[in-house]
Amino acid sequence: MSSEHGTPAPEQQQQPPALLQRLSVAPIDPPEFEEATVEACEQIVVSFRKGDITKTEASYRLVKILDLDEAQDDEEEYAQRNEALTTFLEQLDSVQREHQIPDRLRSRTREATPEITENENFNDDAPAEALAGRSSGKRRTFEADYSADPFEYAPPRKRKAVDESLFPFLQDSGSSLCPELQRTLLLKENYTRDLPLCRQSIMSRPNAPGLPSNVWTSILSNEYVDLSKVFGAIYSTGGDTKQAHQFGDFEIITDNIKTTRTIAQHGHWAIAWSKYVAGVTFAYPHRDAELKGYAEHITNAFSAVDEASHRKVVDYDKAIRTEVGRLNNILLTDFSRFNHIYTMYINSSGAGTSSSASRSEAASTAMPAPTALSTATPSSSAPLSPKTSTGNSELPRRFRGFLWHERETPVTPSASASESLRPIPGPPPSASNDSAAWNTIHSHPELFAITTPINVDRFESLLTSHPNRPLVDSVLHGLRHGFWPFAHHVPDAPDIWDEPNYTVDDDARKFIAEYTIKEEAAGCYSPPFTFDLLPGMYSMPIHAVPKPHSDKLRLINNHSAGPFALNSFIAKNDVGMRPDNVQDLGRNLLFLRQQLGDVPLWLFKSDVSGAYRLLPMHPLWQLKQVNTVDGTRRIDHCMCFGSRGSPDIWCSFMSLVLWIAIHIKFIALLLAYMDEAFSFDTNMTLALQGTSLHTSKA
Repeated sequence: MSSEHGTPAPEQQQQPPALLQRLSVAPIDPPEFEEATVEACEQIVVSFRKGDITKTEASYRLVKILDLDEAQDDEEEYAQRNEALTTFLEQLDSVQREHQIPDRLRSRTREATPEITENENFNDDAPAEALAGRSSGKRRTFEADYSADPFEYAPPRKRKAVDESLFPFLQDSGSSLCPELQRTLLLKENYTRDLPLCRQSIMSRPNAPGLPSNVWTSILSNEYVDLSKVFGAIYSTGGDTKQAHQFGDFEIITDNIKTTRTIAQHGHWAIAWSKYVAGVTFAYPHRDAELKGYAEHITNAFSAVDEASHRKVVDYDKAIRTEVGRLNNILLTDFSRFNHIYTMYINSSGAGTSSSASRSEAASTAMPAPTALSTATPSSSAPLSPKTSTGNSELPRRFRGFLWHERETPVTPSASASESLRPIPGPPPSASNDSAAWNTIHSHPELFAITTPINVDRFESLLTSHPNRPLVDSVLHGLRHGFWPFAHHVPDAPDIWDEPNYTVDDDARKFIAEYTIKEEAAGCYSPPFTFDLLPGMYSMPIHAVPKPHSDKLRLINNHSAGPFALNSFIAKNDVGMRPDNVQDLGRNLLFLRQQLGDVPLWLFKSDVSGAYRLLPMHPLWQLKQVNTVDGTRRIDHCMCFGSRGSPDIWCSFMSLVLWIAIHIKFIALLLAYMDEAFSFDTNMTLALQGTSLHTSKA
């Protein structure tokens, strides 16, 4: 064998290589398996041995020739072809090892061994002499295990086999995932077994989308894809060529596309996204609906901000797809899982800096300094101004915000926050795809209803000019189809749960009985039923307590009771709103004095009767709101006090109401603390609570 390629000696060239000898005795039945197919496969192995083709190309040719798909209907033939494919692939591995061993030996003896002449062939008699160092320098000796056949080098010592049964993570079969995720993981696991082979196969298809090879690698791995690379490839004229970089004796070859264009606006993103979707759906066809839903979400985010802020949405999209690419249990449409990302990138001016204000924009969003109070326009909201320090960092903490500066700017935090609040999410896929829960709903339609006294169409018409369309659309959808209270899927939660109720006294029992009759008449409760809970149903305790400073009772829904409390399904960092407060009122009053001097003022406050009960819940959540009293059950159709998600849903709705009041009806500086709206006016002509107004004034 020569020192360069290990060519067999002339007297050995008449004998077939040992690998082909082993291959010829592969367990293939000649009468039933075409001899021409075997010869073609053998020729592929020989071509790879000579270096005419790469291992990837050789593997691809073997798969194509043996064509397992063609033999799927014949179990015996399929088994033969599969066994043959395994045998030939093993031969490729052996040839690769044969090529690697001489290279390693030569590289280790390059310094210590002089150049081997042509007549110093490797043989069984003196391999050590041919490899041992003969110079006066460092002397090294190596032992190699050669057989009689020059190709029969001893393979590297194998590692100890891994006992996969000890993997603790294998206990999670993924059965709790939705069907879409299970299908994605199945395809991903198959693709990543041999990414080069799968990439070459998919890029060889006549109808494959034209994407760069490194983008295909990321798509097949279900990883994050930089849309700038996709966007740059669309306008690239240099092709998808490899680049070589020389560093001394080393050469680094890269096939990454040099990004010459970046995505900075919605139009760029849409162009790249359409090409990206074509590639993903080619490899993962079942993800089409998921990608369409996500594209609508991002498009709405673009439309909710001005063009100068499009970069925020681009970063928001990158962060979401990075998160989904790292995890195996999230869909792109699980929007409630990305609340922290929304806060991080969209509300970059201060929202979400603390858990108590995770969904609101800067608390002191200021209105422009007008000469009159009714200067807001219906087409746009008050522009953001730097937050005026009210002194928590500059003034003593004991004042608790009740110490103002001499000159203040007016604020409407809740109304202004509506322009940047994230949309209210709907049910996650794990809930939407719960067939047992839907079967319960469809089998007892009389127990479920969407009811609200709000004129949703009129509400929608008043919000046509609101800039935050994702929030508006989510609230309108909730009013028509029911709200979802930010709850996540909990894999260990039972399908049915009946939490024991509290023992109540006679007065409380009487109050609860009267309350349920009134709520049923209003459409907020379902008709009573006495059968056992059905799949998807949860019953939480209810009881009655006195109202503050009153002997009257009020109903309490305890969604925090028991090991599977409904509130435990709602993450604390997913909710949290800052309502308007008296400090904001003080700032506005000071501003009025600065503008109008010592004029008479009338303060007013108006609360919304039964506020939470005005908003319907999604039927899938109504299943969780079963109230049980003395064996009689009713389903609560509406949002209730006691749910961790209720304040956020209400404040989101109320922020839109305040926005309409300020920008459409020109009621300046209107504030609200939960269900209580308050402000002041220089005109004492106020409509008393309960007074009917003409529709032109409403």
